[in-house]
Amino acid sequence: MKSPAKSKKPLGAGAFGASEKVEIASLPTGVGGLGEILGGGFPEFSFNLIAGMPGCGKTTLAHQIAFANATNERPALYFTILGEPVLKMLQYQQQFSFFDPAKIGKSVRFVNLSDMALQSDLTDVLDAIVREVTAANAGIVVLDSFQTLVRAATSDPAHGGVWDFVHRLNQFLTSSAATGFLIGEYARWNRACRRFSPWWTASCG
Repeated sequence: MKSPAKSKKPLGAGAFGASEKVEIASLPTGVGGLGEILGGGFPEFSFNLIAGMPGCGKTTLAHQIAFANATNERPALYFTILGEPVLKMLQYQQQFSFFDPAKIGKSVRFVNLSDMALQSDLTDVLDAIVREVTAANAGIVVLDSFQTLVRAATSDPAHGGVWDFVHRLNQFLTSSAATGFLIGEYARWNRACRRFSPWWTASCG
């Protein structure tokens, strides 16, 4: 499996020469066999949705990705908006072989946004993510989970809604040369897409 590119600078127009082809590096998944299925791993600087049924391993997969790619220079930031304490989540994750306690708080860091997501609008949540990612120079950003965002958007539709949030988050992570992962239950994601996105309704309904 190919290692991530050493350079983590976002590409601008000046990065493309007349005859040059920019190579897209692949980030390790941390899961044996998954990298081959994905053609080498997750494309760097991409924004990815990890969706599935409850209990299928979405959070565990996100942790595997974080531990496989995090470095002290480019740490992984794991934002939780589940309402579940980080300590409880880590107690489950430390049962797996990929878990490295030496990385916790250093190259793998956790930020709990549960209270903010429930009490503030999505603009405040996005601003908090931007501050944390910028300060840490994060290379991997995980947001867990989508359901809380949908509830926040439903309760406060005046602030652009969940799709504006996801779009702006994607733009920010790309410009920051970070690779993002958004976790959500597939059924709720599908219902939210139909509710908030005319494109999804037209294309998939």
